[in-house]
Amino acid sequence: MASKKPYYLPYKHTLLLAWGRNFINKLAPNIVTWGVPEDEFDDLKVKGDLFDAAQMKAEHPNAGKTDRFDRNVKAKAFKNAARDLVNAYLRNNKKLTDQDRMDLGIPIPDKTRTKIDVPNSHPVIKLRLVDSGVIRADFKDQYSESKAKPYGTNGAMFIFAVLDTSPVDHSELQENVFVTRTPYKFEFEDKFRNHTLYVAAAWQNEKGKRGRWSDIQSIIIP
Repeated sequence: MASKKPYYLPYKHTLLLAWGRNFINKLAPNIVTWGVPEDEFDDLKVKGDLFDAAQMKAEHPNAGKTDRFDRNVKAKAFKNAARDLVNAYLRNNKKLTDQDRMDLGIPIPDKTRTKIDVPNSHPVIKLRLVDSGVIRADFKDQYSESKAKPYGTNGAMFIFAVLDTSPVDHSELQENVFVTRTPYKFEFEDKFRNHTLYVAAAWQNEKGKRGRWSDIQSIIIP
């Protein structure tokens, strides 16, 4: 039965491995229905397989410190990927029933209605060139090393503009787009090449309330 506590991932490696196998098997046939991106699910499976192989080596009678260290690294990578996926796509997904969550081994949401404010943080944006007219924007919370959105948020509201001079403040960024997962790609027509794109973002919850805007980032459109 799924725990209602936030720390539902087992601490012991053998138990975490068993949890992971069940989670992946139960999630696999439902990723489309539940809106889990296939590439993120595939990435989780790869990390699970690497953890599985590393655990087998660590349990071998001739295993050494290097094998156990490698197992710990692979276990942490799998645990972080699983937690990020649950937080981003499953924890508050209305398409999942309580039985679905029990089968997956993840927390059942508290039925008590509580006010969820946007976090006292903002997204950190990194812009990079991809191709002619294409800019990739990766983003994460300023207080997190993972790419998972903060609890209670649906995504980030991006505001942006292509300008000839640096904006004085955020009010000059007149265009906007709501982004639910990182990365996001801006695509521009040839006429915008060699002009500067300015971007900022803020977290937004399911009620449409936004948090603090990030600093404005800029990059020249290739």
